[in-house]
Amino acid sequence: MAHFDFIIVGAGTAGCVLAARLSEDPKAKVLLLEAGVDDKRPEVHMPSGYAALQKTKRDWGFSTVEQKGLLNRKLYQPRGKMIGGTGSMNGMIYMRGHRDDYEHWPKGWQWDDVLPFYKKSEDNLNFHNELHGTGGIQTVAFDPWRHKWNTAYVEAAQQAGHSLREDFNDGNPEGIGFYQGTIHKGKRDHTATAFLKKAAKRDNLTIWKETAVLELIGAENGKITELRVLRTGGEVRIKAGGKVILSAGSFNSPALLLRSGIGHEENTIAPIKMELPGVGQNLLDHCGYFLCVKSKEKGSLNTALGVKNLFDYYVRKTGIFSALVSGAGGYAKTDVGLDKSDIQFYFVPGIAGDDIHDWKNQPKFDGYMLGVTLLTHRQPGSVRLTENGLEINQRFLEHPDDYASMRRGYDIAKGILEQPVFDKSRGEYTKPGKELSSEDDYEHFIRSTTEGVYHSVGTCKMGEGSDAVIDGNCKVHGQENLYVVDGSSIPVIPTGNVNSIIVMLAEKASSILASL
Repeated sequence: MAHFDFIIVGAGTAGCVLAARLSEDPKAKVLLLEAGVDDKRPEVHMPSGYAALQKTKRDWGFSTVEQKGLLNRKLYQPRGKMIGGTGSMNGMIYMRGHRDDYEHWPKGWQWDDVLPFYKKSEDNLNFHNELHGTGGIQTVAFDPWRHKWNTAYVEAAQQAGHSLREDFNDGNPEGIGFYQGTIHKGKRDHTATAFLKKAAKRDNLTIWKETAVLELIGAENGKITELRVLRTGGEVRIKAGGKVILSAGSFNSPALLLRSGIGHEENTIAPIKMELPGVGQNLLDHCGYFLCVKSKEKGSLNTALGVKNLFDYYVRKTGIFSALVSGAGGYAKTDVGLDKSDIQFYFVPGIAGDDIHDWKNQPKFDGYMLGVTLLTHRQPGSVRLTENGLEINQRFLEHPDDYASMRRGYDIAKGILEQPVFDKSRGEYTKPGKELSSEDDYEHFIRSTTEGVYHSVGTCKMGEGSDAVIDGNCKVHGQENLYVVDGSSIPVIPTGNVNSIIVMLAEKASSILASL
């Protein structure tokens, strides 16, 4: 077995960035391990196709335990099990969050510290100023093709009194507008394409797919010496002479630490070799629900599968299939006393049924919907390793203030959808399917339809103190050569989508790791 300077566990959003950047040094030997398969599916690369990947072999298919705040429902939690990870099956919205979010990160990770790493990756086709990068490795742009209902939504929001926001990534994303995304010439420009595809040709980068890491060996001595992995043909050991970097995501990175005896005895069935109580704790995520409206006009995603739209996409690289599923949205404060927005909106020119994850059985009629997403998570959840497998408890809406924000968000969203610009298209509401006449009705609707938004972070928290897992250099506390770089590293819930934050995190971490 060859010696590797860096072994990266997980070829998701962060792992692809790390592998590409660390292998830029021709002297560095890099091994990238991925439990899943390749990303060579048309549903990956078509921006509107990712829902078809859920509940397939390219999805880990996690579920939560019963959620007390959501009428004891178990929530499905799709996660990418392929090259590119969940970045190969997400909504592709480019978002950095609020600049104040970073005040709660360790020293060296504040807004002004991380902005250069956002700009390093970015090839922004629309903004050319000190806040954005051009010529970077990943395309960031508005949809060249814009659905008429997206435009109507932005107009309606202004009619309802919301301000127009041109750039959501200037550090204060309040207001309504159009989202930028990571789409290039009608295709998903995820880190597997933007970063890894070209880097994969380098002689010093080795990539093993369908390789599951079972255990890290040597934790009790403070240095990982081997990785026990399962490949086609059986179990093998990989010697770890250099740095080992976990980039397996907010569920699998803490799970691997817990399987390896790093954590707290109450959170794992494995014998504890090194006490680190924060592993698997501080699980933070966004959750949300949709208001759905049947349309009197045609043209939604529900009825889009036809010759013209397929021709537009495959031949012209334009049309409804080439754009973000949610190309318009924005932020709002549900209370004037708040320092920053606590609700994010996602407008979709399509309509969902009762099970949003069953893409084959969505409504066959036209419609649109507006998602109300909570940006706070005041009662963190956890990831534990039990005899029955991974126990994920998001603890959504257990805190009364979180529910209160979601309730106020309903009125704001309904106020937008009821504006005159939608009069000619607005039919009956399918969610909720009846008029809500009491606070009990509102509460039942919100708690019975709220789902996770798949922005899980925090389970290997960066920082100091008893609940932290890694330091400001992303090194696991108490370990000499073990690091975590992925969404689990993010210490606080971001104000918005997390994929671009993870890209920045991996860019900065790559710079740190290369210099150590």
